Amino acid sequence: MPNLDETPEGGEGVAEQEWLEKKFLASSEENWELLEKQRVGERSALAIELSESQENFSFPGIDPAVYPKLKAHESESLGMVTSIDELVERFKSEGVKVITAPWGTFVMPAKSEDQDNDILTPKDLNIVEGMDERLKRLILLDRG
Repeated sequence: MPNLDETPEGGEGVAEQEWLEKKFLASSEENWELLEKQRVGERSALAIELSESQENFSFPGIDPAVYPKLKAHESESLGMVTSIDELVERFKSEGVKVITAPWGTFVMPAKSEDQDNDILTPKDLNIVEGMDERLKRLILLDRG
């Protein structure tokens, strides 16, 4: 790989343009990777904080764009998961809690212990005015 810290000899015309493009792309990829690592780290730290606090949050609803996908998944699962409509009713009555597991960060009805069937990802939740800012931040970080 060429040394991108040095201007190419001649430094003019096509060679310079190619060098600038390669330097920009390398810089962009490095910046993207750094930003992604920061986002994942912040999401993990916030999820752990919210999970350990055992705090319950008001249910902001399901993201309208996600609901049809969850219904389709439910149909494909042939009763092996809690129905999304039942989960919505439980979220409304119980509130939302954040949990962390080795396989990810999830939200579930506050009184539930069923981590196999009663979970959604934070990005599945809607963002509404007046909601808890920490939960809102977790949703945004989870959406990427």
